[in-house]
Amino acid sequence: VPLSDVPEDLNRVSEEELRRAKEAMNATFEANALKPGDPGYVHDKAVDFEGDKEANEWDDELSDVSELSEDEFTKEVSLLAKGV
Repeated sequence: VPLSDVPEDLNRVSEEELRRAKEAMNATFEANALKPGDPGYVHDKAVDFEGDKEANEWDDELSDVSELSEDEFTKEVSLLAKGV
């Protein structure tokens, strides 16, 4: 299945259509992924995107994790995972 044929709303497809869509997405990802040894590969690459950032609840729930101790970070992640 070409990636262009993947339905827009995968919540409304059969299990077989979902499986084929996932295979198509995975094949596209693997074809584009840079692996160690590939030209341009950078381990743990961080990218700052330009443009306006949209406000969202996720960012509001997070504190500045760079200032947390390891224990505080672990506690914060645990609370977020529980939906607290």
